[in-house]
Amino acid sequence: MRNQPEYDAGDYEEENNQKALAPQSTQYDPQSVQDMHRQSDVDSSTLSQHHSLGYRGTQASPGDHTHNGGSSKLITDTTAIAAIAGVLGKWTDITPGSGTGGLWLANSGTAPAIGSGKLWAKYLKIGTTVWYKLGVTAGTGTTFGTDFWKFPLPFTAVVPPGSSNIQTASLGAVLGQQGGVNNYTGVASLINSTNLILSSHLNANPWGPTVPFTWTASSGNFFGFTTVYESTT
Repeated sequence: MRNQPEYDAGDYEEENNQKALAPQSTQYDPQSVQDMHRQSDVDSSTLSQHHSLGYRGTQASPGDHTHNGGSSKLITDTTAIAAIAGVLGKWTDITPGSGTGGLWLANSGTAPAIGSGKLWAKYLKIGTTVWYKLGVTAGTGTTFGTDFWKFPLPFTAVVPPGSSNIQTASLGAVLGQQGGVNNYTGVASLINSTNLILSSHLNANPWGPTVPFTWTASSGNFFGFTTVYESTT
């Protein structure tokens, strides 16, 4: 009779450990692999396991770079700046409708009318930050309303918490000119979450048909403002 090999308890334990550590082979068909990739977490956050290449916050940096930024492209690179500006830096024109198109209003009574003058407005929105600018040049048939002016915002503004005076939420600049001779400067500020007004130093009355001077339908009379504020969306 042949002798059987003898095993002690340690031999069995070592053999079982080796089996447990052996690599397991799992077979997936091509369709299953494709489905898994389609449901991956690519670019969903900065902690994602998968990232596409690009300049957004959840993407990976393209090109030759080190993780400490030593050889990464500088933000002064003209190609990178052009790519960012192409997405974020586009101003949107607001085309006036009939009259002043709802862009230039009176607080009450009769609203201004642009006539043959020029009225334009633009905004730029990045996240909840909004830049807004508007200009008016008087012309034949331009009238200036019967009350102080207000200018609707392209997006609703955030009211500062605990603040009873929303004018502190946004302060922009305004320039007006009378007959190509006298310049008037002031501040563009919010009157509520949807409108702004214009005002001058040492004058409690907002700009309107007789402030900061009596406006007439002359091409030498114009005003414009620019401001920036935080929107609710």
